[in-house]
Amino acid sequence: MRAIEDPSLPAARFRWLSRHEAEIWAEMRPGQVLSVQVSYHPGWQATANGSKCKVLGDHLGQVVVEPDCAGDCRVMLTYRGGIERSLTRLAALAVALLWAGWWLASALGQRRSGLPA
Repeated sequence: MRAIEDPSLPAARFRWLSRHEAEIWAEMRPGQVLSVQVSYHPGWQATANGSKCKVLGDHLGQVVVEPDCAGDCRVMLTYRGGIERSLTRLAALAVALLWAGWWLASALGQRRSGLPA
């Protein structure tokens, strides 16, 4: 907590690029971490200057990034959604396929019975 309020440490610049991606620029020293005021979820991933880095949750439930870089550091924070996002997409696809199958079966059934589609 002291590091967040330490005026001798340079402030990081944070910018949202989309609903699921942010860019952080910071002057880093070896061993420093970035505390990001974004709710932690295992679906967050990060790269620092193009190299994958560790993303953790702190005791407040916020994101902590271990960029492992020194000097000018560009961190890309991306939300991939984890298993929940994958399951939701799979469920949406299943519903779309079921609806298309029902519609096709209904149209073919009406055609066979001689009723207008």
